[in-house]
Amino acid sequence: MNRHYFTHTLIIRSKTIFYLVIGSFFFLFCSSPKNPDPEKIPQVTFESFVGKSLAVIPDGFSTLIATQLKANPVTYRDGRLASENLHFKAVDGFLSDLTILNYYHAHPNNEVFLIVEIPRSMYETMLYVISSDSKQITNFNNFLKRVERNGFLDTLQSNWFGIFRDSESSDEIEYTGYANGILRVAISADTPPFSYIANNGLYIGYSIELLEAYSANEQKKIEFQDLKMNDIKINVISKKVDLAIINQLALPEESRERILFSDPLYHSSLGIMYIP
Repeated sequence: MNRHYFTHTLIIRSKTIFYLVIGSFFFLFCSSPKNPDPEKIPQVTFESFVGKSLAVIPDGFSTLIATQLKANPVTYRDGRLASENLHFKAVDGFLSDLTILNYYHAHPNNEVFLIVEIPRSMYETMLYVISSDSKQITNFNNFLKRVERNGFLDTLQSNWFGIFRDSESSDEIEYTGYANGILRVAISADTPPFSYIANNGLYIGYSIELLEAYSANEQKKIEFQDLKMNDIKINVISKKVDLAIINQLALPEESRERILFSDPLYHSSLGIMYIP
């Protein structure tokens, strides 16, 4: 009797354990996250932002392009504020030059962002030196060819593009003297990584370092003037500055006829940074 009872009890317990194990596996299988079907994930393109709010900075062209894309531009003083408000979801995206977006994306707090590129066939951004002085343009083009050949330009781009630098100055340029006077240069100091102000108060960036190298080559002391985008064009045309670096999208057609352009320094495209 006891032996039969023990055997019966053992069978019941074994079945109970068996069903518990099977039930646990079934629960884990049902509750484990499934890989989403890629075909069912909505693909984000620039067209996904039609009717949405896009942060822009006063670069002379982003507001117009956001409107052309049928989005609602929201202007911020600089990309840092635009990125912060994107974090807070005050806007749906941040429209700018792709190089500028990559700079802010490289910030340690911005790894949650994604970037969608706007086709270059629609909008291509090109960086130029502009001036009203043909001699300045000729001299700069000669300098540009030389730094392209010797690798300085490639090194400069690798040093500045795709990384976040906010507290260090540009590499020091060796000057041999200021025999030829002063080079007056207009910049917009809120467009990193091209030109901006570091924590130590110095101008830094790709454009800054390139222009410093050019002024050293010309044996001129460089004098930067931080101006709003529209004032840069006015000061170049009126010859209050010798030259400036500017994105061609920031120049309306009527202004281009009164300004001389160097060879392009850099090609890029536009993009939209967003939180998925």
